[in-house]
Amino acid sequence: MNRERDESIESIIKKAAAETVRELEKSKLLKQEDSSYFRKTEKLLYNYPGLLKALEQKEQDIMYIKEHGLQERSKSIVYYTGGGGASGEELHMEVLEGYIATRDKTKRLVQRIEVALESIKGDVYYYIIPCKYFDKLINMEIEERHHVSERTIRRHKNRLINELTILLFGADALD
Repeated sequence: MNRERDESIESIIKKAAAETVRELEKSKLLKQEDSSYFRKTEKLLYNYPGLLKALEQKEQDIMYIKEHGLQERSKSIVYYTGGGGASGEELHMEVLEGYIATRDKTKRLVQRIEVALESIKGDVYYYIIPCKYFDKLINMEIEERHHVSERTIRRHKNRLINELTILLFGADALD
């Protein structure tokens, strides 16, 4: 009788733990570590076209600030700077340095993505990556456009993403 009760209690505990994990994952408080680098790679690819646009915009903003300085703004807009009470010139330099730092970080990320993509361009199924992530086509559209099965698309997309994951994140992606 005690054995049945213990098994019943253990079963209830396992169900409660599994439900808790599902809820934490759903609320994004707990990440599934086994697929996080794969998902990060996909996120980078989906955002690659936007990163290129952001890089171009930052370049334009930096040139504008260098040529024209900061625009005069309403007194109701507050700038938070590192040094409190910064002069106009100091504020100008802080804003410019912030734009340059953001541009440089974005540029490094774009270059990493481009180097990784370049290394798989020779693959017969490379076209899946730009179709899926840059053109945002669904598998059925890729299937119709390139006359391959949905299963082939899925299999080779996953294989290529796994290769890109290693190229982008190195040994960390293997843990």
